[in-house]
Amino acid sequence: PEAVFHAARVPNDPMYADQYEVLGPWDPRFRGTPVRHGIDAEYAWNRVFDSGYLVLAILDSGFDFRHPDLAANIYHRPADADFGRRDGYPDDTLGWNFATGGNDPSDDAGHGTMAVGNNGIGVSGVLWHTHMLAVKVLNRDLDGEGTTIAFGVYYAVRAGARILNMSLEGSQYSTLLFDALSFARDHGVLVVASAGNGRLDLDLSPVYPACYPLDNIVAVGSTAKVHGRAPFSNFGGPVRVGAPGEDIATTTRGGGYGNGSGTSFSAPLVS
Repeated sequence: PEAVFHAARVPNDPMYADQYEVLGPWDPRFRGTPVRHGIDAEYAWNRVFDSGYLVLAILDSGFDFRHPDLAANIYHRPADADFGRRDGYPDDTLGWNFATGGNDPSDDAGHGTMAVGNNGIGVSGVLWHTHMLAVKVLNRDLDGEGTTIAFGVYYAVRAGARILNMSLEGSQYSTLLFDALSFARDHGVLVVASAGNGRLDLDLSPVYPACYPLDNIVAVGSTAKVHGRAPFSNFGGPVRVGAPGEDIATTTRGGGYGNGSGTSFSAPLVS
C-alpha cells in the first residue's frame, strides 16, 4: 500500500519555545533543563489543530475581548431576533455575565483569558482554532456562588457548548450546581474541572465541582515541570488526569503575557 505523509506542524508564535507545557518530553528546544511533562502537542497537531464547529464554554471571570492573541477564537452567538424575550438573555452575542448581570462578560480579574495558536504573535494554544464562549460566573475577586455558576452551566449547555471548562473550586456542596452538571451530562456535555491547589487528598477533603459523582466530569490535577505531581495540586479522589500546571506561559489582560501556576492552568490544556 502507498504510504501517506503529513507536514510536521509547528506554530509560528514567537513565544512558543517558552511553552514547555505543549512541547514533548525532554524536548531540547525548551530553554533550560529539559522537562518530562510536556503534553507533546506537536504529535497531535500533525493530525488535528482545529476544533471545527465545537463550542467550548469557559465558566470563569470572562475574557479580555481586545487581546490580539485571543480575539480570533471567541465565539459570537447569533443576534437575538426577539431581543432576548425567549431566553431572557438579550444581545448576548459575546456570552453572558452571571456574576454582576448583563451581556458584557469582560474579564475584570484576569483569570479567564487564554490564547490563539499559529497566528504569528505571542503564545500558542493547544487548539489553534476553536470557538470559546464567555460565561462569566466569577466576580473581580474571583468568587462565585453555586447558584450563579449553576445558571452559567444551564446557559452554556443551551447555547450549544459541548465542553465546559471550570477552573474553579469550592469546599461546599451545592445541590443546584450538581443538578446543573447533571443537566449537562444528560445533554452529552463534558465538564473539565480543576482539582484545586490545596495539597489535599480529595478522598478525605472533597472539592467541587471536581468531586461530584458524575461520569461527565474530568477532574484535572497539576503536574510539575520535572517530578510528577506539582506540590500544590490536590490529588486522590476523582483525579485521574494530570496536565502541566507550573509556570505556564499565557495571555494576560490588557494585551500582555505572563506566567502562572495552578490547576486552573491544567484544566484548559485538557479541555
